[in-house]
Amino acid sequence: EPVSSVLQGYRKHTKCIAHTKPASAWAAWLTDRLQIAGSIVVYDDVAKTLKEDRHHILRAHIKSIQGPYVKGDVIHIYDEDGEEIARGLTNFTSEETMALAKNLDMPPPQLLGYSTGGTIVSRENLVVLNDRHLLWEGPDKDALLEVGN
Repeated sequence: EPVSSVLQGYRKHTKCIAHTKPASAWAAWLTDRLQIAGSIVVYDDVAKTLKEDRHHILRAHIKSIQGPYVKGDVIHIYDEDGEEIARGLTNFTSEETMALAKNLDMPPPQLLGYSTGGTIVSRENLVVLNDRHLLWEGPDKDALLEVGN
């Protein structure tokens, strides 16, 4: 009688409480990817507003990049202190992201040679993390490529 003995309190057990609002399947997939493709570090003011309200990650928001990654990869988004704040699908490769972030004065279509708005991660493809995700170590400081605007 393993189940009834637990229900009646006769047997030691672990109680797992479900979150009242479970994450969508899309958010769960984005947050619990088992393979890191690359990452970006955003400026602290962007990180702060991102924690309060999910919004697009634009090229002007990026401080540094760690890759390589390709369009459609899940990238990890960190603040300047190395705390992971979000994960999202990137609209560009790491090379394109670097070119966009380093050349803020040039329009994205002129810079890349095709029509694009230059949004690195769209808010629809972004999940701001809370305590319901698998933890990763921060980006390797030696592997970060500074944008240096």
